[in-house]
Amino acid sequence: LSGVVDSGAGSGAAPVAPSPDSPTPPSIVWTADATFGDHKYNYFKLLAPEGHGSGQLRESAQADTYQQQDAAYGVIGGERVTASLREIATWHTILGGGGGGAMEMKYENRLCAFTLQVGDRPPTTGLAYNERCFGCLW
Repeated sequence: LSGVVDSGAGSGAAPVAPSPDSPTPPSIVWTADATFGDHKYNYFKLLAPEGHGSGQLRESAQADTYQQQDAAYGVIGGERVTASLREIATWHTILGGGGGGAMEMKYENRLCAFTLQVGDRPPTTGLAYNERCFGCLW
């Protein structure tokens, strides 16, 4: 899950892609729950508007991080953080297969409406690109 949220929390405006000319930079979120070979990836990272100048990422501990199909959860700075998705469009391709005992994988990409909830603060909304894989390749 990767998302960008408009910093205009609670404005009631429709989600829009952030502009480099925006007076307040957007929040940017990266999450993953994957295994590649023997390497496990499980993270929830947040680049908050105030972190853009320094590039300082805030990150949830792996033990506090988990993902579901349309949401990711973490604890950052003692606050529960939830990133939720609502699918707008999807496209996919099948990788592998072709017989001979080869496995196949569905590689799916989604454009989603995105909501970021940090603690008790008002939620912020925007757009997200979501990538998922189902199956395996040998």
